[in-house]
Amino acid sequence: MAGNQARNWALDEGVTLEHEAEIMRILGHPIRLRIVAGLLASDTCVKDIGECLGLAQATVSQHLSLLRAHGIVRGERVGTTVVYRVVDPWVEKLVTWMRSQGARAEGHGQKSEKSAKK
Repeated sequence: MAGNQARNWALDEGVTLEHEAEIMRILGHPIRLRIVAGLLASDTCVKDIGECLGLAQATVSQHLSLLRAHGIVRGERVGTTVVYRVVDPWVEKLVTWMRSQGARAEGHGQKSEKSAKK
């Protein structure tokens, strides 16, 4: 019966999940996902994000702009620097869960060093 309740909820005409789908679309870009994962570890600025990811500050700023527009991150001015942090608790839970699953699936679809040497 619990399975039917979950199914009914997801298939209910009043449930669109549009917001969740849009957030998933935004997080579907590897750079944005890496930015969010990094910000969950530590609030930081555009310059530091760019250095960590090997990207131009302009590229990082464009991705942060989209994340800000969707309420995923927020920037706070500290002196002359803007420090970004994740503010969407659903996204925080989702990315934290994804990272925990990624640790289990590390190397999925890739040859390990041992099998590559054979």
